[in-house]
Amino acid sequence: MKSKISKFFALYIKVLMVTALVFLATAAMQIIPQTNEYVSNLSSLIQKLLFLIIPMLFWVIVDKKKWRIGIVQNRKCLSFLIGTGIGIVCIILPIAIALFFVENLITSNGISFSVLLTLIICFVTALSEEVMFRGYVQGLVKNSYNAKVGILFSAIFFVAMHGFNFNMNIVSYLEILAGGIFLGLIKEITSGLWTGIGFHFTWNFVQEGVFGFHLSEVDENSILTVKYIKNNILLGSPFGPESSIVTLIVLIVGVTLLIKGKRNNSAILTVKG
Repeated sequence: MKSKISKFFALYIKVLMVTALVFLATAAMQIIPQTNEYVSNLSSLIQKLLFLIIPMLFWVIVDKKKWRIGIVQNRKCLSFLIGTGIGIVCIILPIAIALFFVENLITSNGISFSVLLTLIICFVTALSEEVMFRGYVQGLVKNSYNAKVGILFSAIFFVAMHGFNFNMNIVSYLEILAGGIFLGLIKEITSGLWTGIGFHFTWNFVQEGVFGFHLSEVDENSILTVKYIKNNILLGSPFGPESSIVTLIVLIVGVTLLIKGKRNNSAILTVKG
């Protein structure tokens, strides 16, 4: 029993060490003067990349590549496109329902260079977080225990790392947990990260870059700006789909389908790498 506790504690400490280094490096970036929008975006991009670079260094130097992290994958472009398609469907559905049932005000901002910067930031965020959470943390725990423990641990850690996001509520926490399990299952089923990266990318960009919902306190530029007039937690207003019960249901259904497909050895998402 003591050896099992010690083993888990050692894994937990290693994850905390990686996280601490990421946050220390990110904090160091804050000394850069945010003189304009472009410097601010560049600083944000570098901070996001730290979530990729530091876990990869630990994986290579400390862990000696004991498991496949998933960044190298055959048919990565196809896997990425499949993920983007799933992400668009899963996030557009609750947004469309909310726009239909909740009184709202929509403003068109057009497509600008700033929107393209938002797109790049959303892609780098998806890439970096999938490497950190699904590639490194999930892989580390799976290598020591099994896939189920790896998926659950990385999903809980995913919630903890997003716990201080802008405008969070209980539904948001449950959504992030369901989303972490969903992405963990995708990683396990496809043996790679690119389907999850595609999903994560479109999930964020459709909200921030298209409809103007803020996933953090950073005011990203968007093609549209949607403002809900009335508060409705069922549909996610006024903070958007990440506080929507409908979105939570979509993710739970997605998790259920993936579990069922994996148990039945279905060909679902099997673009193996």
